[in-house]
Amino acid sequence: MPSHREKIKRVSPLAGQAPTIRFLKDHLPLSEIMSATRERFSAINRLLLTEQINRHDQGHQFRTTVNAVSAMRQLGFEHREIMQAAAGALIHDIGYIRPDEPDFSEKPDDYHGGNRAKFKKHALYGGQEAEEKLQRLLKLVETNERAAEKWGNMVSYHDENGEKQRMDETDIQAITEAILNHNDYGKDQENYDPRQIGRGALMVQLFDKLDICRQRVYNQHLNPSAFAPESPDFDPKYFHRTVPFCIRNYTFSIDREDGTLNMTYHVDLSEFQAMIREAYPNFKYEEVDFLRDFQKAYTHNCRIAAEALGVIFDRPTSQRALQIKLKFTASGAEEMAFSRPDRSIYDKMTEPLRVRLSDLLQIKKAEVANNPA
Repeated sequence: MPSHREKIKRVSPLAGQAPTIRFLKDHLPLSEIMSATRERFSAINRLLLTEQINRHDQGHQFRTTVNAVSAMRQLGFEHREIMQAAAGALIHDIGYIRPDEPDFSEKPDDYHGGNRAKFKKHALYGGQEAEEKLQRLLKLVETNERAAEKWGNMVSYHDENGEKQRMDETDIQAITEAILNHNDYGKDQENYDPRQIGRGALMVQLFDKLDICRQRVYNQHLNPSAFAPESPDFDPKYFHRTVPFCIRNYTFSIDREDGTLNMTYHVDLSEFQAMIREAYPNFKYEEVDFLRDFQKAYTHNCRIAAEALGVIFDRPTSQRALQIKLKFTASGAEEMAFSRPDRSIYDKMTEPLRVRLSDLLQIKKAEVANNPA
């Protein structure tokens, strides 16, 4: 019987992306970038665990990068544009912790002091840091031979002919743009216009929003009592845990002629159903419940992704190029979860799961009262 960790590894969303991964290894200093940021992302994960936020680890950065690069190659983006987007995508969430904070690697849970409003600005912090450090590093390797030998790869990439190229200011600005615009922080800013953002940065934003899978969920956040409102452990955003936990894999196809992206999430409810039944034996969680929870948790993400895709393909706002399907492994059924920003899809699903869990909790309390040990 494989362990839970082994099962997760086998169903990685990157299982079919070996050609893209080889492409990245051939053209970017992939291992050096990931080695240089490993400690930082480990600290970020410890911080997000305590703040009840899903993982933004190196795995998420890597999946976002691979998927964005795969789509850009299929669409015929220029090689340099792909390199810029990939370099930004590999570290796009690094701003969750700022390096000027004292002891950030030792006490990440103290970093924000409970002020989660700062999390919204992690793209801003990350973009500012990346721009500053890359500019400093570029100047250093251009003026110091020993530094060039040690750090030169970090500000270089290989072109389509395999020739090594040194980054310049244009590359740094594009990398910074990808980090700054990967989330929707910019939408709150005056004069925000996604049409002014580079296509590579929009690709990073697109696949950052669509990376929904169980690899992003901390097991510590899956306490069954967190799904019942009367419980002291109640988590009002429980569906942000349960939905990705049930997604074993995802696949996508992109059509250059039609200007569409079709994303399919492969859903297995069995582990979540079994986990909840241990606490609530009468509980039923079916495909329609998952569809409702997916739309509740991720309609916002899908809308941002659809807007990015519309700009990439230069489509009018009224035409949405993103199609999201859920495919359930048990029944083989497919359900359309998102095809346009129409709230009527979500509003038809008005029965929240927490009401039924609340009823079950009352039943369980009554059973204990009537049958004391």
